[in-house]
Amino acid sequence: MWIHQKPESVTLLDIGSSGSKTSNKNVIRFLSELQKLQPFAHHPSCNYYRNHLIWFGKVPVCMGCAMMSLGAVIGLLLIPTFNLSAIPLEYLLIIGILLYIPAIIQTKIQVRSYKLLARTSLGISVIFLLYAGLWLPPWSFLGMVLRFGFIGVFLAVWKLTLRLRAKLALSPCDNCPEGRFPVCSYTNSRMKKLSELHFQTSGNNDPEIDTIIQAFQSLSNYYTL
Repeated sequence: MWIHQKPESVTLLDIGSSGSKTSNKNVIRFLSELQKLQPFAHHPSCNYYRNHLIWFGKVPVCMGCAMMSLGAVIGLLLIPTFNLSAIPLEYLLIIGILLYIPAIIQTKIQVRSYKLLARTSLGISVIFLLYAGLWLPPWSFLGMVLRFGFIGVFLAVWKLTLRLRAKLALSPCDNCPEGRFPVCSYTNSRMKKLSELHFQTSGNNDPEIDTIIQAFQSLSNYYTL
């Protein structure tokens, strides 16, 4: 999505990852199902992630993606409303960069109101930068060179931003008293159901794998919502 690095589908216990020798489909399916998130949430929809989510009724939506999308819409509306095409290219680039800065600072500021503003600002920033870098340069050879240069710098900064966020951003799972996703109170009932389903369908043909699933079954009895 807008601001998320896509994790591997299965990384728990290194089962199903690229370096693992385990190929048991039942276990891979078990762990994949255990780590599933609601479609638009991108985070566990538990109380500890309340600052990362917006709720529409009973549907959780990722706050970062929602506010950045809103910012992008606002940016698209601002361009014709204030005739931003008349602003010199370099000025619009500077405005876009200034609007980008709050999103970097936000990695250390987990205040909900600031996050809402920072992510909205980021959405506006992206639109302004793309408009200035791709549309405003002249349609000439030099203009095409500027466009390709802008694309390279934009993608490099975007990847660097994702790396910085992954390194600096605080995760609610780090100090959660109820486990660490996907082995926590949030997946408690799911662990129990998946464990029962495994033993109903596995045929008990692999004692080592059954032992692993039994461990999850025990955890489901330990963690409570």
